[in-house]
Amino acid sequence: MASLVLLSAGVAAAESQTVEGTGDIDRMVASNGQNAVTAKVFGMAPPCDTHYLWVTVNWRGADLYRAEAGCYPGGIWAKGLYYHDSADDQNPDQVNCDGFVFRWDGERQLFKVVIPRSCLDNAPNRIRVAAEGHVYSSTTGSEAGPTRLLARG
Repeated sequence: MASLVLLSAGVAAAESQTVEGTGDIDRMVASNGQNAVTAKVFGMAPPCDTHYLWVTVNWRGADLYRAEAGCYPGGIWAKGLYYHDSADDQNPDQVNCDGFVFRWDGERQLFKVVIPRSCLDNAPNRIRVAAEGHVYSSTTGSEAGPTRLLARG
């Protein structure tokens, strides 16, 4: 009699964490997926009511990636991804990255940042995520995180 053996391969889920914010950031939900790091930042105002928003990915010391968006003269909402190494924090390298997303979701009232892992060449599998920003109408800055070290899913 033949027996059938079924094997199931486990699928690694992205490790995520929700952290409470201060100021205008209500909370941030960060996820370290196999293919991308995702952060959803709740509570900030829409682009150009928000002065700037940074989402930082780091793992030790001063090395970090930072997704930046900010309002510039003429109502231009500019976005970019930058790598800061420990020796040159004041002059970051811009990372050109297909699939990088920094988007306002007006229906859900959040900013969504997606950074493909292929754009994070220097980042290890375990990372921390944090957010920092400022709304023009606010007198204080806003922060969320950092998360604990999140394992790559």
